[in-house]
Amino acid sequence: MKDLLVIGAGPAGRAIAHRGLAAGLAVTLVDPHPDRPWQATYGAWADELPDWLPTECVAATGPAVVYTPGRRVLDREYVIFDTPALQSALSVDGVHIVRARVSHAYSTYVTFADGSLLYASTVVDARGVEAAGPAVDAPEQTAVGIVVSHGGTAVEHRPADDRMVVMDWRPGTGTFVYSVDLGRGRRLVEETCLAGAPAVDIGELARRLRGRVPGVAVPDLGGKKGGRSRVSTGAEIVRFPLVGLTPTPWRTSGASRFGAAGGLIHPATGYSVAQSLALADAVVAAASRGADVTAALWPWQARCVYRLRVMGLAALLALGPDDLVLFFDRFFALPDSVQRAYLSGRTDLPGTSAAMWGVFAALPVRLKLTVAKSAAAGLPAHRVAGPYPKTGLRARLSAW
Repeated sequence: MKDLLVIGAGPAGRAIAHRGLAAGLAVTLVDPHPDRPWQATYGAWADELPDWLPTECVAATGPAVVYTPGRRVLDREYVIFDTPALQSALSVDGVHIVRARVSHAYSTYVTFADGSLLYASTVVDARGVEAAGPAVDAPEQTAVGIVVSHGGTAVEHRPADDRMVVMDWRPGTGTFVYSVDLGRGRRLVEETCLAGAPAVDIGELARRLRGRVPGVAVPDLGGKKGGRSRVSTGAEIVRFPLVGLTPTPWRTSGASRFGAAGGLIHPATGYSVAQSLALADAVVAAASRGADVTAALWPWQARCVYRLRVMGLAALLALGPDDLVLFFDRFFALPDSVQRAYLSGRTDLPGTSAAMWGVFAALPVRLKLTVAKSAAAGLPAHRVAGPYPKTGLRARLSAW
C-alpha cells in the first residue's frame, strides 16, 4: 500500500506528489491526463514562494504596481511563472501514475467507475475547484486576457517600470486590467472582474479588453465557460468560484482536500497557486507521520483568517464601480506589512484584522455602513451550505 495517494495533476497535486517523493514517500498520482500541458498563466507574490522551487520557474519579476486611480509602486515583488518550466520542475518521475478518473475519494482509498479500489495511508484530493463543489450562484472571478508583443504591431503602452501592474482600476467600470510582463518581449493584458455574483460575463470582458488595447483582435468569447484555459484563438479566459459549497473547508468528509479544492483560494483575491506550493511540505509532513492532513492545514488561526476573508468578499460584492476604486485606494494606502498580512498572511490573525480595520476606518461614513452591513451578513445562504443550524453556542464553536 502506498504512503500517499494524490488525486489531480495540476499545480497543487503535482506539488504534493513531487515533494512527497523527495521526502521518501511511496506516492501514487491519479489523473486521467497527468501529462497534459498547462496553458494558464500563473502569478504570485515572490515572498510567498518556497525555497525549494527553482528560480528557472520564474519568467519575469518586478515591483507590483497598482492604479486606484493614482499610481502606487508597492514594496513587494511580483512574479510570473514560466508555466512549462513550473510543470517540469514539479517532476513526478518515480511516482506511480494511474491514468483514470476517480469516482469517490475517501481518507484511505479511492474508487473508480469500474468498481475497482486503490488504497493508501493518506489520500489527498487536489482536483481543483470542481472537487470543492461550488454552490449555485457562488461568487466568481472572471477574466479575459490577450498576449501582446513589444515588437509587434499591437502593444499596450505603459511606462517602462510598469512591468507588473496587478490592478489598474481606471476608468472606474467595476473591472480592472491586470497587465504583466511574461518575458521575451510579451505582456499579458487581462480584463478582470475580481468578484461578482454574478460575475461580469466573459463576452463583456472581451468587449472591454478591446477598448484597453486598440488594434488587438480579441475574439468573441460570449458563452465561454471553463476554469483557467487558453482558447484556440490565443485568448486566455478565467472563470472560477471563489468559495466552495461549504463555508468551512476544514470540515469535509472523505479525503483531505488541497489547493483550490481545499479552500486555499483567497476568497477576496482569487490567488491560490503560491499558497499551494508553500504548503505542500506541510501536507507531506502530516502524511509522513500519519497525521490528519486537514488538521495540519487548518489551525485555528487559519480558520479565523479564512472567516474574515469571506467577510471581505461579502463586502466587495456590495460595492459599486466607483466605491470599489475607493476601497482599494484605501487598502493600498495601508502600511506594506499590513497589506501583506491580508493578502498572504494565512495564519496572521492580528495582521488580517488590522488590515480590515484600517480600510474600514479610512472609508467615508456611507461606505462604512455598506461594508459593515454586508460583512456582518456574510454571503447569502443559497451561495454556500446555508446558515449554521440553531443548536446553540457549542455547535457554532465546534465549526471553528
